[in-house]
Amino acid sequence: MSLFAVGVMSVLVQGFLLKHLIKHISGPRLVMLGLASSVLTNLVWGGATAGWMMYAVIVFNVLGFAAGTVMQSLISNAADARTQGQTMGAVASLNSVMAVLAPVLGSGLMYFVSELPRGDWRIGAPFYFCAVLQALSLFFAWRHFSRSPDADATVAQAS
Repeated sequence: MSLFAVGVMSVLVQGFLLKHLIKHISGPRLVMLGLASSVLTNLVWGGATAGWMMYAVIVFNVLGFAAGTVMQSLISNAADARTQGQTMGAVASLNSVMAVLAPVLGSGLMYFVSELPRGDWRIGAPFYFCAVLQALSLFFAWRHFSRSPDADATVAQAS
């Protein structure tokens, strides 16, 4: 059911809310807010003590569902016409590599925490690990956008 809830939120945000969000929030800012939202989401999921908390956090992670799409748009628009296919192919390749590595890393982390007693904070290690990765992404996005003054114009052209 939680994966269904994630799917519904993805459709709602990307299909209906994203165009309104982009009108009010610049693309780079939306990416950074979305990554920050995802960091907080993973931290809360890691510390969740009841199943209903997972669903509540899914609903409040609206900006997190928008970040990936906006980031992909920024990357696509940053490439010139000759290298756009190559650039998007590189992004797709990275996504494919992570689709292979993520289950291995996640399963390994789950193995280490599966025997811990209920209520132990370390049970959330897989989510904490994701929060760290999202925080690193947020840092690199912030660093990139602070050096790139024309990023807002790139998103405006895309919408």
